[in-house]
Amino acid sequence: MTSAAAGGLGLGVGLTLDNVAGVCRGRLAGDEVLARVGYVNLGIRHDDIVPEELPGLLAECGWPVVVHAIDINLSTDLDPEQLAGLKRLGDALDARWYEEDLGVWVWQRMSLGLHHLPPLLTAESAERSAANVVRCRELLGRPFHVENPPVHYAEGELDMWQYLAAVAEAADCGIILDSGHLIGYHLNTDTPIELRAGWPGWPRVRELHISGFQLVDLGDRPTWIDQHPAALPAGQLDWVEQALRYAPPGVAACLEQDGASEAVVAASVTRVAELLAVAEPAPVTA
Repeated sequence: MTSAAAGGLGLGVGLTLDNVAGVCRGRLAGDEVLARVGYVNLGIRHDDIVPEELPGLLAECGWPVVVHAIDINLSTDLDPEQLAGLKRLGDALDARWYEEDLGVWVWQRMSLGLHHLPPLLTAESAERSAANVVRCRELLGRPFHVENPPVHYAEGELDMWQYLAAVAEAADCGIILDSGHLIGYHLNTDTPIELRAGWPGWPRVRELHISGFQLVDLGDRPTWIDQHPAALPAGQLDWVEQALRYAPPGVAACLEQDGASEAVVAASVTRVAELLAVAEPAPVTA
C-alpha cells in the first residue's frame, strides 16, 4: 500500500501561521525533505488571521490543509463565536477537515496551555463530547475529528482507548490517533504500553500524529511530558509501524515536530515516509 492509497493525504507536517509561509517557500525552492510532504496540518485559533498570500502558496506547493483547532473545549461548553471565527479561517483555507484534542483547554477566556485538563473517562463524558463534536460539524460545515489528548492523570471507569472509540462512535466522526499521547497515557497511568489489535476504533482512524516526548524522573517512576521537538525514539516508530497495519488504507500521518532541528525533522520525515510506503494491512482475524 502506498501513502496515496485510497485518496490518502500521505505524510503531513504540523505547522502554525508563524512558520507555514516560510516552509512553503522552502518547498518551492526545491527542498528535498519537504518534497516528501503531502499536506499541512495547520494549528489555528479562532482569532487568528490567515495571510492573504497563504492559500496561493499552499496551492502552488500542492498541499491540502487540515485545520487543527486550538483551544476548543470539546469536553465542556462550546463557544459559538469562536466556532464562527474558526469557520471563516477553515473556509479561507478550504480545509479537508477540522480536528481537536478532547479535554478542557480554555477556562472562560484564558488558555490553559500546558495546564489543560483531560476529559473524564466516563460514558456520560463521552456522550457530552460526542454531542459537541456533532455541533462543531454542523456549525463548521466540514468533517470534525477527535484526537486523544495528552494525559497526566486519568479519572473514570473507561480507559483512553474505550473513551476515544465511544466518542467517535456516538458522534459518527473520525479519530486522530496520537502515538506520543497514547504512550504517555500508559506511562502516566502506570498501565502497559499497548497497541490494541481488536480496538473498534481502528476503522475510524483518519490520521496518525507523531511527535517527540520526554521522560522526567519525578518520584519513583518516570513521568511523560509532551516535547514535540525531541527526536523520535525507536520504540515509538515501532508503535507507528504496527498502527499503520491496523488503520484503514491511505491513513494520513502527521509529524508534529515544531521547533525541532533540521536534522531531526529530516530524519523523521525520511523514516515515516518509508513506513508509509511499505505499510501493509494486518490480517483480518475473527
